[in-house]
Amino acid sequence: MQKPASRKGFIDDLLAGAAPAPTPAAPAPAPAAPGGYVRFASRLSAENHRALDRVAYWMPGRGAKYQTILNAALAAYFATHPDAQRPTPDEQ
Repeated sequence: MQKPASRKGFIDDLLAGAAPAPTPAAPAPAPAAPGGYVRFASRLSAENHRALDRVAYWMPGRGAKYQTILNAALAAYFATHPDAQRPTPDEQ
């Protein structure tokens, strides 16, 4: 395990005019294949989280219950919103 660079060395280099080493850019996420999955983070209200936990608890079987529930809920929601089928400008 390497010792992290000292902060003092960074400040000395900065004051001396040395350019800091470029940090590599994070790779762009690969587009999901049709039928594939994409990871994302979101926030739920406490009530929705409690209901999600309850449905997942009582749902038969094992595995990705949250994923199954959220995908079914989103599919039902998007079925009632025609704009969900409209491509955005960056998709055209």
